[in-house]
Amino acid sequence: MHRHQEDRFVVAAGDIILALWDGRDESPTARTLDLLPMGQSQPDDAQYTVLIPRLVHHGFMVAGERPAILLNSPTRLYNPSDEGRDPFSEVGATFDSGQPFSWAAVREILRG
Repeated sequence: MHRHQEDRFVVAAGDIILALWDGRDESPTARTLDLLPMGQSQPDDAQYTVLIPRLVHHGFMVAGERPAILLNSPTRLYNPSDEGRDPFSEVGATFDSGQPFSWAAVREILRG
């Protein structure tokens, strides 16, 4: 999560799962968790750019057997003091079922 910077992610090779948690109270997507599969295994290679607004918690994991290349085009130069590193478990991120977010749970969904 960044206070001032927005990120733009695109997967150049391989596959990832991008997790987004919107903790902004005034947002239409407040308190929602989105898992976005991106990469070569998706229809049409899922080669799209995701704009991650400021104050939205985000993280990703490589999905599949091959390495992934993730490109980021942020709106500002990186500034460590701009970044908030709050684990998803500490911000209240949950799946639709109410289960707390964890990367282990995402791995189970992928096996599923």
